[in-house]
Amino acid sequence: MAGADEHRRLYRLYDRRVDLVSVAEVWFTRSKALAPYTAHFERFPRLVHPIDGNAATPDFTVLFNDDTALVGELAHIAPGTSAVERLAGQIGRYETLRAVPWGPSDASGLQPLSEVCGVDVVVFAPVSGINQAIDELAEMIADPEHPYSPEHPPMLLSYSYDADDGSYTFQRPARGRNEHTRDHERQEGLGRWLKRGHDELRGLPKHFQTIKASARFMNDEPPQLYIATVLWNFVLPDIAASRDIELPANLTITEQELVERLRDGYGYAASIDLVRRALDFLRVARLGEPAVDGWRVYYRNLGRVSRDISEALLHEHYSKANKTRRIRLAAPAEPVADDAEAAEAQRADDVRAEAIEIGDASLFEEFDSVEEVGGQPSSAGADEPTAE
Repeated sequence: MAGADEHRRLYRLYDRRVDLVSVAEVWFTRSKALAPYTAHFERFPRLVHPIDGNAATPDFTVLFNDDTALVGELAHIAPGTSAVERLAGQIGRYETLRAVPWGPSDASGLQPLSEVCGVDVVVFAPVSGINQAIDELAEMIADPEHPYSPEHPPMLLSYSYDADDGSYTFQRPARGRNEHTRDHERQEGLGRWLKRGHDELRGLPKHFQTIKASARFMNDEPPQLYIATVLWNFVLPDIAASRDIELPANLTITEQELVERLRDGYGYAASIDLVRRALDFLRVARLGEPAVDGWRVYYRNLGRVSRDISEALLHEHYSKANKTRRIRLAAPAEPVADDAEAAEAQRADDVRAEAIEIGDASLFEEFDSVEEVGGQPSSAGADEPTAE
């Protein structure tokens, strides 16, 4: 079971990958140089390879107006491992694809395909290890006995992330067989664009964030915290709005409803199992629980830790105090006279939970000494989470 730090690491890695695909989409669909030649950009390609009949799921594909294509792959290449060998086997299959999507998937998940007469392959990889990867790929290509023998070598682009402004810098290392994309008969293409820019491009948040906001996902399955965050931050509020429900509120939802919302809202074909795991994350955080007719989600204000709702969800998920008190409904009814004792018991639970959280046994005294319900004991247990 992943701990908090592992949840954060997986969330961050996936979020960066969504950024990278969004940057590529900006290049090919919104830049003055490349957009006029792009027929379709697909960030969720689901293909069947024409030779081996197995699934081929690159991280994005681009169909151009001249019936050629570009296939993009995001790779993490660890030096001293077999990662480059695996990468070669993967991108070797992409070069021999004969068709790519020309439009988004329909409701059944089928993608319309267009035949292509040529494919360029581009690999995005972190700066660390990319030079060694380029050299190893060049050795494979030069070896007549090695099965990796592409018609045209792939182009590897290194990327680095600037945490200060959230931007990315991409460079094509000029070494080995790391050649530019062919761009075929188009007057403009990624290869020519890089040549004019001294083999360097930028990805700025002001350009790619709007695309990221409309998509949220890329072609790999997201980790548990990421999908839970998207559901909490965007999907559940949309469901409430569509039902004219004002938040905070207790929402009854189904797993299938969430699958359809993710598909219709973001184009992402989430599985029932993925949605169920996200809901289970909320269950452990005591923000929801299974119900007879689906799931009951208690959508309340969590506050934010470091302005990040994912951290607030992590806080609820791992909080010891959260596990000792009753589940807090998002919008409980005002207690009537007959419910006064239950309301008092809930406040006592909150105080005890806070005592456990901060290690202050004196907080127990206020309620442990009360024999009868009455008065207005001070409230405790803030809704705003704090970093643990």
